[in-house]
Amino acid sequence: MTTPQGPSQVRVQCQVHAEQVPAEGYTNDAWSYRSDRQGWISTIHLKGGAWQDGVPLRAPGDPPPRR
Repeated sequence: MTTPQGPSQVRVQCQVHAEQVPAEGYTNDAWSYRSDRQGWISTIHLKGGAWQDGVPLRAPGDPPPRR
């Protein structure tokens, strides 16, 4: 696991509904795939709404994203 030292930009390839995550009084089930890290991040840790504008939704059963 990596923890940035402060605000940083991340690139996400797609989003999916998955496990709900609570943080700082909020809860959501949105996860975004970080193509640069080849892994998922709970969108609750990203600035903006639960769903990131312009990022496609990955359907359940779709294969994992590729770089």
